[in-house]
Amino acid sequence: MTYNAFHSWGNLLLKLARNHMSLEAYEEAGDKFRKCIERCPTSKFEWISGWFTNLSDIELSIIFEVVLKYDEYDTFNSRHAFKSDMITDSLVVAIVSNLNIKHLFLNGCKYISDISLEAAAAAKFILTIEVAGCRSITDSGIVELKSHPTLKRINVSNCPALTDASFEAIMSIANVSEINITNCSFSDEYISHLENTRSKLLRVLV
Repeated sequence: MTYNAFHSWGNLLLKLARNHMSLEAYEEAGDKFRKCIERCPTSKFEWISGWFTNLSDIELSIIFEVVLKYDEYDTFNSRHAFKSDMITDSLVVAIVSNLNIKHLFLNGCKYISDISLEAAAAAKFILTIEVAGCRSITDSGIVELKSHPTLKRINVSNCPALTDASFEAIMSIANVSEINITNCSFSDEYISHLENTRSKLLRVLV
């Protein structure tokens, strides 16, 4: 299956969605588009990244909401799929809302904010969240994660806006086993105290 076929069916799918064409035609285009992706010999997201980066947020939402509902898509890594400056909150929301994502890597994405973490907090099966270097992430976003039932690993290194409130929220996550807080502005005494209150199974990277 060639890239041209993928490109053609993808564009037709978007055209049908924009013009509210018949559901039958829309579903047929979606089926052809899915088959193009399924036959891709390499990482699906990497192979089609060039096409995705030219889409608007609305178009990306159409693709993720209607087409890319694959159980095998359990990992999204922004560095493999897109240029980091192409990742927006609306894209992250579309991904975590419509794919069964377990591992979400958004390191270095300068345009994401607490909105992305709020969406991730609502995803039932998330195991890993990495937002290293995301300078717009604040305590509000991290606090959204504190009651997550499955989250095990979180990386908030190099997030300068975070305070001790974020560290306390992270330590409150029931099943967290590894956190990376390198170059964060958490107080040493606070970290030491809270580490001692958790199981020895917890790995803290500072």
